[in-house]
Amino acid sequence: MTEYTTLTDRKLVKLIRAGNAQAYTEVYLRYRRPLYLQAYKMLRDHEDARDIVQDLYLKIWETRYTLLVKTNLESYLHQAVRHRVIDFIRRQVTVTRYLDSLITFLDQELITPDEYYIEKETLDLFKQELNALPEKMREVFELSRTEGLSHKEIAKKLGISERTVKKQIYMALKKLRVGMHYALIPYLFF
Repeated sequence: MTEYTTLTDRKLVKLIRAGNAQAYTEVYLRYRRPLYLQAYKMLRDHEDARDIVQDLYLKIWETRYTLLVKTNLESYLHQAVRHRVIDFIRRQVTVTRYLDSLITFLDQELITPDEYYIEKETLDLFKQELNALPEKMREVFELSRTEGLSHKEIAKKLGISERTVKKQIYMALKKLRVGMHYALIPYLFF
């Protein structure tokens, strides 16, 4: 019987490529903590850091038969976490910018009839997507975006942790982004 803790990273990668779940588990156990710490240092959020690392390991298992590690495994994993964190931050910034620009657009006074129609339809779609959110998530999102409360103020007002507030806002933005993206596709060709 093979003792996986004594195997080299290179051998473990070969075994993973062959579909060996024990080799995969060993790589997970060997590197999960340092990868989590790297993600946490970049994001300063425990839950998001855990999600990044879990998503990476899920992707590795999903693509195990074609997994290609050109450098050593540890470098490969750290680089993958770095890229995932950067992509995560970019998505957050993009969603925030989009919603801010939508709010700015909706606040403008001088608009053409076409712009008014698009504005009304966009606002209706946004309200529809917002109302489709789970009740607590919608409440947290509205307190943040409509009333301008900080995460700390929302947490205190609702009796939940700041981490929960942050996660609820993140999930709301994610759901709104997806919903609005599909809802607005017809208007891209208007």
